[in-house]
Amino acid sequence: MKRTFFFGVFFLLFFSTSVHAQLIEGEVLSDGRKLTHEADFIIYGNKAGELFYELSVNRDGVVLSERMIPEKCTVNSTPLNVSAKNYLKKLKFTPKSNAAATSRVVVKLTVKIKIIENNWDID
Repeated sequence: MKRTFFFGVFFLLFFSTSVHAQLIEGEVLSDGRKLTHEADFIIYGNKAGELFYELSVNRDGVVLSERMIPEKCTVNSTPLNVSAKNYLKKLKFTPKSNAAATSRVVVKLTVKIKIIENNWDID
């Protein structure tokens, strides 16, 4: 009985935090603002690794700008940067009327290698 209870609590905690695990730090998080939709924070490229970006978000929850944090990134290339910025521009956070005009949040993107072989996608 105890084992089932702890197992259930573990899975509840694991799955409830995994969606926002890629939002690292910033005023957006401390204000309690969340994403309006689910995001997997995964992009595909020719090298595997992690990219870190600082986003500027307005009161309406719209991403205004993205700035790469190169000292934290494990991969770097222009095509990955373009792909990451296109992905990040689509993120939308919950609006907050009394938030600062612009707030920041640090986001981690995971880069995976995508191999296409015989019309099948292999991750």
